Amino acid sequence: MRQYIHVTKETRDFLSEVFGIEPRTVYNALNFVKDNDLAKRVRKLAYEKGGISLCGSLRVRGAGGNSNNGTNAGASYTNANNTATTANANYSSPLYFAVRDKNNGDIGK
Repeated sequence: MRQYIHVTKETRDFLSEVFGIEPRTVYNALNFVKDNDLAKRVRKLAYEKGGISLCGSLRVRGAGGNSNNGTNAGASYTNANNTATTANANYSSPLYFAVRDKNNGDIGK
């Protein structure tokens, strides 16, 4: 899971100016790439300026499908075959990037 602090472009520019650092250094601090004293101070001020702590990750949404069945593939297709001795289930699994506010749950995808 990837954690980062979401701020506006104006806030990123402000942070760069206040600390006298390059935009890439601000990016590294807000995306937790660096964890030194400067990065911690940048993150603290970002929160004070309205930054939101978010986490993002790839998620799988099971939605049917079997890609080797041609016309049977798709978002609403499922295939459970064989009996109690051997069970197979085929379905498609589109990935999406879920963004989660650490305090309030899922906010988008």
